[in-house]
Amino acid sequence: RNTERLVDSLTTTFIHDRKCPGIVTLINPADNLTMQVLSRIPLHEYTAACPSEKESRQLNVLVAGEGAFAQQFVRNAYACGQMADCRFSLTWAATDADRVRSELYAAAPALRDENAEAVKACGELRFHRLDSNAAVADGALVKNMQYVLLAYENDEENIVAARRIRRL
Repeated sequence: RNTERLVDSLTTTFIHDRKCPGIVTLINPADNLTMQVLSRIPLHEYTAACPSEKESRQLNVLVAGEGAFAQQFVRNAYACGQMADCRFSLTWAATDADRVRSELYAAAPALRDENAEAVKACGELRFHRLDSNAAVADGALVKNMQYVLLAYENDEENIVAARRIRRL
């Protein structure tokens, strides 16, 4: 909020008061990075065909981590996961699942009402509590996932978890 106020203040000072053409904007590095990941590795390429032609395709996404990048990826993936004839499910796994849920709902209040028709139409959003960051490599958790993003703040944890998942 302080950053938004600063941007508003700069906009007023430099554009309106000084009559300068232009705009002052805020760059969100987490949003930029998540959109870069989603454009380089798009969700739609990982949809799984269902066994029956009567069923739609499915896309199950797992995001593991608790930082700003993980939250922004969840928000962007939830929006990008809407595809015709595709059931979408996103699971956010974290050691403090209640905290990340609260923070997500504070940042994106529209997602708070999980029973709202608009939210249901977008897909399923679940939160999974991990005993430890390494627990993300549990075979049961990643079994039916088509897309997994490891977004821990520590690169070593990401590498260890990726190697464990790859061995499953």
